[in-house]
Amino acid sequence: MLTRLYLAVQFLTILPLPAKSSPPAERDVGKSSMYFPLVGLLQGFLLLLVFTVFIRILPNEIVAALVIAALVICNGGLHFDGLSDTFDALAARKSMEKKLAIMKDSTTGPIGVISTVLVLLLKYLAYKNALTLAHMAAFVPLILSPVIARWSMVPALFHGKSARDDGLGKVFLEHTKTLEMIGSTTLVLCVT
Repeated sequence: MLTRLYLAVQFLTILPLPAKSSPPAERDVGKSSMYFPLVGLLQGFLLLLVFTVFIRILPNEIVAALVIAALVICNGGLHFDGLSDTFDALAARKSMEKKLAIMKDSTTGPIGVISTVLVLLLKYLAYKNALTLAHMAAFVPLILSPVIARWSMVPALFHGKSARDDGLGKVFLEHTKTLEMIGSTTLVLCVT
């Protein structure tokens, strides 16, 4: 359990964890998806810390921006990279093979940039509105939004299909089974 939780934290964040002596088994990497909501909870507490430190000295709008910056930095921008790659490929009117090549390309096209900007704008508006709630009530969305966001990856992995025969996505898709789906859902229900 601890190994898989460690791998989930390592995959979903840039927290400086000590390296393991040997590379993890693919099975453990894939099955770490069960613990994605716990990583979201950890990130939620980070957002709560940012909120608590800055809400007394800065306007809500600035605090909302700092909360988003903390989350993006903690994630290492991983999800925005995937989002922009996906939208660049979807916008391309090319064969599946060329779309996969676009997704693997390190450059970001205009549709990828636009999708990232729109998602950041939506996050900003959501957090800004959440921060207008009473001080204690703002804690709920700050903690739960990363938990639910990380959990939502698990059903996507459970029901998803790999576009490639190689890559990290395939490892998660092959090993996220019913147990991981039920386990991650149970963790979310316990947190909420």
